[in-house]
Amino acid sequence: KGTSEINLQVIFDSREPIEDINDPLWQNYDATRDPFLEDGRYDFVWDLPIYDSLGEERHLQLYVDRTSNSNEYELLVTLDDPSLDGRGEGSYQGAFLYGILTFGGNGDITGAQFWEITNPASFDPTTQQPMDLTTLQKPQFTLNIEGNTQTITLDLGFQVEQDGSITRTSYASKFLANPFVQLYYNQDGYTQGIFDKIEVITEEGLIKAWYTNGQNIEVAKIFLADFTGYEDSLVKIGSNLFQAKEGVTPFIFAPGLYERGRLISGALERSNVDLAMEFTNLIVLQRAFQSNIKVIVTADQTLEDFLNKT
Repeated sequence: KGTSEINLQVIFDSREPIEDINDPLWQNYDATRDPFLEDGRYDFVWDLPIYDSLGEERHLQLYVDRTSNSNEYELLVTLDDPSLDGRGEGSYQGAFLYGILTFGGNGDITGAQFWEITNPASFDPTTQQPMDLTTLQKPQFTLNIEGNTQTITLDLGFQVEQDGSITRTSYASKFLANPFVQLYYNQDGYTQGIFDKIEVITEEGLIKAWYTNGQNIEVAKIFLADFTGYEDSLVKIGSNLFQAKEGVTPFIFAPGLYERGRLISGALERSNVDLAMEFTNLIVLQRAFQSNIKVIVTADQTLEDFLNKT
């Protein structure tokens, strides 16, 4: 499954010096150069592992840089290898999202503007309208890797409401006098996997199939049956098994409902033990053990008599 959402909580370091002259990331990025964003042109970068639409692991880079405004940081999302960009060549090959975050006095995000970089040949946010976050709520971009596309939402712990106000979550990114740090990261993609095993039952009767990539899906459900008056409804067919008599309709229910019964994984088969047969086997085993003891005692007595006579 290709990544469709990235959840990220980071600390933006408020101690980084403010730029005397605004030197934006989008102007310094150049995919035709190596490196495409030179050291000193940004304050920090985070590596964001994701999965493409074919299930292969890829890496995005999130570059951040202080602007000339004291309460702002700019962001640029790129591929770690711009040549993977299937949109074509150009100065902005491998770059997909640019944004500016504004912070309040307590370090909370109070404003956000984002632009999607759709043309690898040119980009200028000063002449391009930002994306409508009052509709999208969170910034998103379409990633193109070798011609395969996927839309990814970047969740930094806030969303923009229809009236333009910002709602922050418990994992919202902050602007603090601390070093740059990633506090939380999650993405919803995963690599390809093949069937590995069956997890037999949960208490609710669900049967899950597990795959080598750690994912699981519910493939079936076991239901239980109950009867009114067991002696009148069931007939024994051997091996401690019973079946409904002709014309008897069982009451089918999901495990855990109506306080009638639940399932325990790995223990269901032990309920079919025929106690009478097992006790019979135990008695036979005990008799065999007693017979063997008698043989040993007799042999020991014979050997003792022989030694005494010699």
